[in-house]
Amino acid sequence: MKEIPGESLEFDAEPGGSSLESSEHLPSHWAEEALKLSENKYRELVDEAASIILRWDTRGHVTFFNEFAQGFFGFSEQEIIGRSVVGTIVPEQEFSGRDLSQLMKEICLDPAKFEYNENENIKRNGDRVWIAWKNRPVFSDKGALVEILSVGIDITARKCAEDALKEREQHFRTLFEHAPDPVYIVNMETRFVDVNQQMCRELGYSHDELLDIKATSIDAQLKSRLSDTAIEKLHTEHGRVSYETVHRRKDGGRIPVEVRLSAITLDGNPCFLAFGRSLEERKRTEARIRELAYHDPLTGLANRTLFRDRLEHAIAQAGRNSQLLGLLYLDLDRFKVINDSLGHVFGDRLLIEVAHRLQSCVREGDTVARLGGDEFTILAEAVNHVDDVANIARKMLDVLSGPFSLSGHELSVSASIGIAIYPLDDVSPDQLTRDADTAMYRAKEVIGNSFQFYTAEMGAQVKADLLLDTQIRQALTSEQFILHYQPQVCLSTGKIFAVEALLRWKHPDRGLLSPESFISVAEETGLIVPIGEALLLEACVQMREWRDAGIRFERIAVNVSGLQFHRSNFAATVRRALEQTELTADCLELEINENFLMQRPRQAISVLMELKELGLSLAIDDFGTGYSSLSYLKQLPIDRLKIDRSFVKDIPEDPDNEAIVRAVVGLGQSLRLDVIAEGVETPEQAAFLMAQGCDEAQGFLYGRPVKAKALTRKIIQSERDHESLPG
Repeated sequence: MKEIPGESLEFDAEPGGSSLESSEHLPSHWAEEALKLSENKYRELVDEAASIILRWDTRGHVTFFNEFAQGFFGFSEQEIIGRSVVGTIVPEQEFSGRDLSQLMKEICLDPAKFEYNENENIKRNGDRVWIAWKNRPVFSDKGALVEILSVGIDITARKCAEDALKEREQHFRTLFEHAPDPVYIVNMETRFVDVNQQMCRELGYSHDELLDIKATSIDAQLKSRLSDTAIEKLHTEHGRVSYETVHRRKDGGRIPVEVRLSAITLDGNPCFLAFGRSLEERKRTEARIRELAYHDPLTGLANRTLFRDRLEHAIAQAGRNSQLLGLLYLDLDRFKVINDSLGHVFGDRLLIEVAHRLQSCVREGDTVARLGGDEFTILAEAVNHVDDVANIARKMLDVLSGPFSLSGHELSVSASIGIAIYPLDDVSPDQLTRDADTAMYRAKEVIGNSFQFYTAEMGAQVKADLLLDTQIRQALTSEQFILHYQPQVCLSTGKIFAVEALLRWKHPDRGLLSPESFISVAEETGLIVPIGEALLLEACVQMREWRDAGIRFERIAVNVSGLQFHRSNFAATVRRALEQTELTADCLELEINENFLMQRPRQAISVLMELKELGLSLAIDDFGTGYSSLSYLKQLPIDRLKIDRSFVKDIPEDPDNEAIVRAVVGLGQSLRLDVIAEGVETPEQAAFLMAQGCDEAQGFLYGRPVKAKALTRKIIQSERDHESLPG
């Protein structure tokens, strides 16, 4: 919903009464500013506001009632929400003969007309109070009237004071002297006629000293406020004028105040009654709100909103002056690991120190902003050459590489930086930011701790990935993902003892696709999780069919992505698939990539233990391509190491690959693990593997991945062949 823009609500000061009754110490300006904050912050600030704030819908029913309003009127939130404002807090006679819908229409057409609505209201206990209301219509995004926002303050004391002033001057004197705010009277020559004690205390003057000087020496704006036009306004309009000014103290200090002037007659002479209210607290609150609205509360850097404003201004300036502008998008490498291992408090302290170091790398006038998390943007204005921006990036990577010593921990930090240049890459603030973000991800993919300039090819890749993301989502709903199956054989006998389920995409335009063409996008978007869960169930269903058909082999192997594996309910997902297909756990083997296991080894051990308790088999896929720690490897409850095809490809000719294969087989034997080699395509490779003591193999030499029916025929033929062997 959006609110019609309007001027800030201004209320008359009251000459007396307690701070609770007056409820003017924090006027509705504060609440209205707070409404612009996020929902949680909005509720907190509004509830703390010392103003009555409520909303009511087109039927006149209350939809919101802040804590101050609840305390003031004596209604709890449960009691007031949904009740009509008429007859609850507004006397019915106030609406006698008036159409509520017509009133709301008038508020929409002329909100300013309802800025100073002073109405008599009723509390729950029957007490009558006077409230000054400011009403504003609230519209939906489609422009329909949804609610009326009403902000009010208690002016009961002021109304009583006004009545008393008309009736008894002596009573006025009592209120005048004991008012909690400065109150004073000036004549047409702007000399003080009378001042109250609070005025003397705030300004540091005695009563007589103030009567000897002109009020303009205290308030420089007063003279202009009492011009002929202003005086005429005082007598013809609301009878009062409000403005913000500064009161000068006797010691030279300055106090921001709000002054409200009213025209009065004193002893037959025209004078002006002024109520002053210190705005120091409100100014501090407003400054804090502005700080929260435009700066990151953790680091003090510019936030996304302020950065966007400065970027727009900088682009306009660069366009007028035909200058270059550099936008750097920086993301810390592996910050999540630091946060998870050392805690968020440590992570926050690290971000603060990173912010300080980044600021040391830029010139005065450049902007460093934190967009959120560990993402920072840097705006380098008026650069002469793209090399200048590259130098900033190098400097930032250099200062971040130095050790950070925090809470007894010392660590180094690296970052990936993407750079976009105005106007070489784009002229739109949003697109320029997206370009820098794209380049940052490319830097992270390439090596990390580096920077990349945006290129048109990167943009084309992003668009291709977005298209692929859309197609993957469509493929999920239309069941385009299928499984092919490849046999796994015992090297010593050549018999098929297991099969691996391999993901394929039956693309309507591009034909059958292997995972290499789409898996990275599926993992980045998280779509690999529902894909993996669906195909795990399909593999179990197929294994159940083979078992029911009397086709016997040990197990079916299914690949598991890192995102699936690290989900908190993964073991439950596997258990559910086995239960739905009535398949025993020993029929299933899960293959997990080595790198995924070592990213969070402690968590990996815990998850593997859960899976192992189900009774299934576990294998490390692509072994040798990652960075396994032997100390962790021996703790993993795994059954099999799978030698990556990249090491099998060039044996027996490549001595390096031969050495790696020997080492993996030897490691497996030492740890009493089975070892299977994938990508076996030639008899020579098979012979070398068998000579090294490798147990099992998989590859084109034994069969390509095929549909279930084709593999069924192959398994049946394999069993017949082995049955026909002599002995």
